Amino acid sequence: MSQSEALAYLVLGRSLTGASSDQTQQVNAASAALSAGSGLLASQLGAKLGLDDAGVSQSRALGGSVIGVGKYISPKLYVGYGVSLVGAGSVITLKYLLRRGFDVEVESSTVENRGSINWRREK
Repeated sequence: MSQSEALAYLVLGRSLTGASSDQTQQVNAASAALSAGSGLLASQLGAKLGLDDAGVSQSRALGGSVIGVGKYISPKLYVGYGVSLVGAGSVITLKYLLRRGFDVEVESSTVENRGSINWRREK
């Protein structure tokens, strides 16, 4: 059973099949509230543990939402770990700042491994 179907049973008492647009919006609102609540809880816990990053985010390697934690080991090196909220899976993320605006990111998960070179421009 998918996460959406399980949430529909909790919110509506039945499957999403045949649900009206209002009912679908109720399920989507409940999903957003759950994500926001878990993200807030994770960030508060992360702050108490001395982590730089904690919360709910998207993982391209897992293809969905993860609850994760991370820490800057040095000013240029970030290490993160996340667990999938949708299915079974975990991901380790390494980011290394090459120079201002450029970084290398590597994600290794139970589903796939991926790497990228990212460029960001700050205004």
